[in-house]
Amino acid sequence: LRGESHQDVRRAAAEGLGRLGSDEALEALVVALRDHRSRATRRDAAEVLGSIGGAEARGALIQALSDRAAEVRSAAAEGLAKLRGGDDRDAIAEALRSAGSCTVRRY
Repeated sequence: LRGESHQDVRRAAAEGLGRLGSDEALEALVVALRDHRSRATRRDAAEVLGSIGGAEARGALIQALSDRAAEVRSAAAEGLAKLRGGDDRDAIAEALRSAGSCTVRRY
């Protein structure tokens, strides 16, 4: 994800990592969500992490609720909504209170 310049390739790579589901794949997605300069790549990573699930994915998605890009915050909220077994309402509610975007507020 890091070295590729084309967004379509980065998206396909994120989806492929999601299908792998390995610890290394999960870590690559978490790093992309946290650090990638492209908001589209961060959004894609959030979408895939929401499908993977698990504690590490949940933690990364909660952090992404405060991303500077509305589309990333929205994808993080959607991802958290897909996850089962956790109580993320407080984190989502806080993001909604502080979000300046109606995109996130709809969740």
